[in-house]
Amino acid sequence: MNPEPADQEGKAPFEQGLQAFEHKDVAANAADAGLGYPAEGRDHGDTFDIHRVLHFAKTRGKQDELLDLAYAANFAEERSVFDDERLVELAVAAGFDETGVRTVVADETAFAADVRADEQEAWAAQAPALKVVSATAPDGAVCGADGCEIP
Repeated sequence: MNPEPADQEGKAPFEQGLQAFEHKDVAANAADAGLGYPAEGRDHGDTFDIHRVLHFAKTRGKQDELLDLAYAANFAEERSVFDDERLVELAVAAGFDETGVRTVVADETAFAADVRADEQEAWAAQAPALKVVSATAPDGAVCGADGCEIP
């Protein structure tokens, strides 16, 4: 989850997390465990809508089912989970009414506050580490989520 402010559509940027994520290392670890994980040509996108639908699933007691299907689709089957139609398809496979899921997906504010609260909680959990980095940085350094810079 990205601590940066949301854009006008209410979605947080994905690029920073993607840059820090080393797919080849993950693929090697998966291979060592006997699992497939493609490192090249993977589909990427903003997970905000997926998280919104997962919160919807949580209200119906089916969050785990949907999460399992999303993980399987994204990581094992190499199928995109980043477009609305695929997200609806996965939710229906998890046992949801298609109309209800489409309503949530179409309403960009549905469960958005829940996702933002999750982001804030995750960011707060990282804050102590940033304080340590900031406290040990030289005078005049400007510190943020990506470390410190000395102007």
